[in-house]
Amino acid sequence: MTLLTLQVVQQKLLGMITDAKMSAEEKVTCCCCVGKGSASLKAHVDKSAYVPGERVGILCNIANNSEEGFNKVKVELKRVLHLHSNRRHSHTDTTVIDRSDHQGVGPNEVRDMNNPLQLQLQLR
Repeated sequence: MTLLTLQVVQQKLLGMITDAKMSAEEKVTCCCCVGKGSASLKAHVDKSAYVPGERVGILCNIANNSEEGFNKVKVELKRVLHLHSNRRHSHTDTTVIDRSDHQGVGPNEVRDMNNPLQLQLQLR
């Protein structure tokens, strides 16, 4: 008879739990070279650490300053695990925990602080 033992390893917090923010801006092109404008995204997550079972709430401010619309906004929550041995061997494993697609934004549409795109993902 084989007995399977499951262990949960939780890293000790290295700092305070704070909010987390990221931003990106891209030029929008058509046919690889025809400029159509630009689009920017600012995302805000209420904290930088979660435990299994919690929902991750994300507020996105999107400014689509282009002639092109975007069909969807795709969001993924990934767990990145880095393992290092005393013999300097290392291994990295990336797993998608949850993902969802949301309605996109139209040409020259702005979703700012008055009307942000609200996304949620489930931490398992």
